[in-house]
Amino acid sequence: MVEDVVRLGMDRPALLRRVRALRTRLGRETRALRRGVIVSRGSESDPGRGDRFDRTRRRSLEDVLAANLKRAQEAARVLEEVLKLEDARLAARMKEVRFQLYDVEKQAALALKEVRS
Repeated sequence: MVEDVVRLGMDRPALLRRVRALRTRLGRETRALRRGVIVSRGSESDPGRGDRFDRTRRRSLEDVLAANLKRAQEAARVLEEVLKLEDARLAARMKEVRFQLYDVEKQAALALKEVRS
């Protein structure tokens, strides 16, 4: 989602390259992990499946970008903590990803501020 917002809603090629590189590298590094958890997914009984938890309304592309960056940062943090139990190398990579996402968030906020000025 972050990549699409940067690609379609901002004229920042360098930021797009950074986001895309981060996404593709993360995808490569977590491929085996993702395949392993698919069989454990219980989407049919997931309490978050309904609209009960989706009450936040987005008012702008900036809101969408901010929400999805926060979601990605939180996901990286969760993976970092859980992976500390099994794979210290990948846990450390998730920490790096999280901090790279903080940097991307700042770059995007600055770019949006420039656009509004």
